[in-house]
Amino acid sequence: MTTEDTLYPATNLFDGKYATIGHSVQRNHPNGFNISIEFPSAYRISLIRVINRQNCCQERIIGFSVYIVNKIGSEVNCGSFTEAKSEYEFRREGVGDKVEIRKEVDVKMVNLGEVEIYGVLAAQCDNLDPNWNKVTPEPALPAPHGIKITLSCPADYTNKGGDKATCQDGTVVPTNQLPDCRAKCTIVNSNLDVIVADSELPAEDETEISYSCPRNQAKKGNDVKAGEVQGSFKNLY
Repeated sequence: MTTEDTLYPATNLFDGKYATIGHSVQRNHPNGFNISIEFPSAYRISLIRVINRQNCCQERIIGFSVYIVNKIGSEVNCGSFTEAKSEYEFRREGVGDKVEIRKEVDVKMVNLGEVEIYGVLAAQCDNLDPNWNKVTPEPALPAPHGIKITLSCPADYTNKGGDKATCQDGTVVPTNQLPDCRAKCTIVNSNLDVIVADSELPAEDETEISYSCPRNQAKKGNDVKAGEVQGSFKNLY
């Protein structure tokens, strides 16, 4: 709890005893109140059961909501307390390393008997998408849920896509764009009878290259452009 009563500490919410309670201090909380339960690792949570105080004051929880919070910056709203009763169940699935029971506005006092959270450890990321040709992750896989990953290409390739991702419950998910490793051009295609200066190579994909023709041959066209993933050249006319 953000501010707890020392006689009824937040640890009472996890002692397996419905008769004991966790209680806020006897004063107003104009900026709201947050009961936060943190885990050492991320879990895929399927059920949150909340036991209200059994002997009185059950209406104090009305207006609070339950969230599964993920350290990568997202959260799942599992639902709200809309009436006073002895027990509540929230069955909204989500992955996170924290559960919060909070109300954003004025709170006078709040008390609960127990919070029970059910789920399984979130899956780690073991592999990249097989369609991400030539992409290397840093740190190396496997990686735990929530870890931020940098995506890179080999030295003779250029990444024309995104280079940031996050491990999300077993899947490496790009932050913005998919990675796209494209080979640099290192030699001129054998079917192109042109001369390219050594200083022009290697050339990144989509780069326009100046070229010359062999002696006694006229130049037709303007330049050569580095090609697709294969690292080949194609003429521009």
